[in-house]
Amino acid sequence: MIGRVWVVLVLALAVGCSAEPDKQAGIHGGLVDLVEAYSPQPPRPEPTPAGVGSSIALRGNDGEVVRVTVMELVDPAPPKDRVDQPGAGFRLVAVQLQLENTGQTPYQDAPSNGANLIDARGQQYSHTFSQVSPGQTLGGTHTISPGDSRLGYVVFELPESEEVAKMQYALNSGYSRHVGEWKLKP
Repeated sequence: MIGRVWVVLVLALAVGCSAEPDKQAGIHGGLVDLVEAYSPQPPRPEPTPAGVGSSIALRGNDGEVVRVTVMELVDPAPPKDRVDQPGAGFRLVAVQLQLENTGQTPYQDAPSNGANLIDARGQQYSHTFSQVSPGQTLGGTHTISPGDSRLGYVVFELPESEEVAKMQYALNSGYSRHVGEWKLKP
């Protein structure tokens, strides 16, 4: 910021010392443009966050393009059987995703690895391997050819006292720098 102030001061002195009045206006106009360019701008409105039913096209590290749609939030999600019961004081939460390969290259990944659930306090949760009765999970490795899609749940285990807020998803088991975010509750 101090460097910018010096540039403005030097240009202002140059304008004031110019012997050619007709050129002062041109320099002065440029100075005004420069000052306006470096002046604080009002904050831009945040883009409307995606929600349940919304799609975000995500890019992977190897040229993959996958349209990810959050189809449904199931909270609490009933476990498929006794083995999948959450621990005492916890509940299962399932987010159904549709992954559609809209790119030109096959997408091969373990999709659940790229999902994180975030609660209202900002705590982040990774997926669990539990199965839920609403349907098939996206566990394991999937290969999705261009034009093809997969549908399934990603399951999380949260404390019963925590409120679900949003989900983040990135391709390449979460290692892609392009991350989508969905607000899950109004």
